[in-house]
Amino acid sequence: MSMYTALQKLGYKSYHFLELALQNKTERHLECWHEALTNKLDGGKPIEPAQLDKLLGKYSATTDAPCVNFTDELLTLYPNAKVILTNRDLDSWIKSLENSLFKVLEWPAWRWLSNTRPRFRIYTNTLILILRDYSTGHWQDRAALRQGFINHYAHVREVVPKERLLEHHFSDGWKPLCEFLGKPVPDELYPHINEGNDTHNMHMKVFWRRSLTVAKKALLWSSPAVVAGIAFWIYRSR
Repeated sequence: MSMYTALQKLGYKSYHFLELALQNKTERHLECWHEALTNKLDGGKPIEPAQLDKLLGKYSATTDAPCVNFTDELLTLYPNAKVILTNRDLDSWIKSLENSLFKVLEWPAWRWLSNTRPRFRIYTNTLILILRDYSTGHWQDRAALRQGFINHYAHVREVVPKERLLEHHFSDGWKPLCEFLGKPVPDELYPHINEGNDTHNMHMKVFWRRSLTVAKKALLWSSPAVVAGIAFWIYRSR
């Protein structure tokens, strides 16, 4: 999220996971990425360059999953693109996953919502597919995810020419990033955002909003006592 915010401040329109989760509903981005990830992992038809360009054409930068899951395809589609490899400690990355995606996926109430709302089911499956891709199919295996992290960084360093690759840590600040992109340095601190907590909080807001919708519909056929029981179960399962 820090790099996404930095690129936005530099004038780029950047694609982040939030674009999939909260935006572009009419363009069916969630369904498109779900299909692309399913095909990639289960031997289906690979996503075509024209499909990727249609998804990303109005953006000038990409960050985060699911775009990073298609690094080679993006490099083929945009061969002159500059690539920023955001360096971070492996343990902090796993901790961020624990505080974000795993906290959401392992929350019983979220699983309940996924079973009651078709679009949430697709969304939840997309999260799992992203983790499966990083872990060679074993998305709950933290050791496999660690190795996937290492493999991804090694692969990017291998396939991207050095003159088009910047390795950046948030502590490096604006200067190397702006020099690499040919942008003036902003007169403000470089953003440092706790992505794990932000992701978790965003999912909680979405969950409660959708749960209230389900509860309102339940009022049409159920007694207040039953609806109260549902709300209490959701609260206890947090």
